[in-house]
Amino acid sequence: MEKNRLFIIISAAVAILSSFLPWASLNAGAFGSYSWNGLRGDGWFVIIFAVVAIVLACLNDVKSSLPKGFAIGVIVAGALSTIVTLIDLFGVNKYAVDFNGYGVSIGFGLILALIASIAIVVTGLLAMSGGKITKGTFEELAESGKGFAQTVGRVTTTTVKTAVDEIKKESHEHTEGQADQPVEAPKDPNQSEQ
Repeated sequence: MEKNRLFIIISAAVAILSSFLPWASLNAGAFGSYSWNGLRGDGWFVIIFAVVAIVLACLNDVKSSLPKGFAIGVIVAGALSTIVTLIDLFGVNKYAVDFNGYGVSIGFGLILALIASIAIVVTGLLAMSGGKITKGTFEELAESGKGFAQTVGRVTTTTVKTAVDEIKKESHEHTEGQADQPVEAPKDPNQSEQ
């Protein structure tokens, strides 16, 4: 197996494993302590994005380098996973207080999920660039994103134009049908058409 693909799979496997570890814990003194793993919340998103990265890394000939499109998919999956873990990290940190040993704290699993998610992005960049991340790697990624955005823009424009044409056509047919029918004025000015 090509080494960058292997690094992607390892990073994604660590991200999956981290979802089973504590993401937050609560020390309630005499009432005990409680911990929540990623499966009780957004850890499922991390698992899904990690599985996507693994699938992309395993597609095609695994002994050759990862195709650029697949590498970009890995980068996007890792970036989305990173965003999810950062949101959770800030969410838990908002409640992380310490009152003489009591309070909420960030769990090891959440920190590991963040590190693994960032590693997925980095390994995707390595796979895209052939093993060395340079300024050109980011320029190439930006150019790919620009091309993708232009394609989405063209598809959206075509779809909207088609929808507008259909609405105009139906509106025209609807108004033609009404133009043939005489319109009666109400006999009583207070009477309205229902």
